[in-house]
Amino acid sequence: MDELVTAYQLKTGRTLSMIERDVEPGQPSGLYEQYLLEDRIYFPRTTSPAHQALVVCHELAHLLLGHTPRSHGPIDSNVVRRVLGRDHYAAPAEREAELFGTLLFHELNLEPRAGAEERVAPALTHREGRHA
Repeated sequence: MDELVTAYQLKTGRTLSMIERDVEPGQPSGLYEQYLLEDRIYFPRTTSPAHQALVVCHELAHLLLGHTPRSHGPIDSNVVRRVLGRDHYAAPAEREAELFGTLLFHELNLEPRAGAEERVAPALTHREGRHA
């Protein structure tokens, strides 16, 4: 993932920050923000490394594909250019980002590491609450 972040920064000339966050059931697994000179990807703290990587790839796909975000309330246009949350796949941009992000994930061969099993249960609980 570090190499992917470096490649993105070299290609775009923008800083990319990866930020873990706590995610409650019903909230989007990941999201991204674009500021004037920096992009940020937020991903779930309590899930497996493989799921974290998949969420990051999905959000990175939104950035690379130049998707226009859905509105999440008032946003200061002088500070934030775009904010996007991932919470469903009904929108064409979500399906496109999911496909591209999944292909990127597989291409990078981002496999689970040893000891990941204790982080899988919270991810399943999150997804169960989100889709219930």
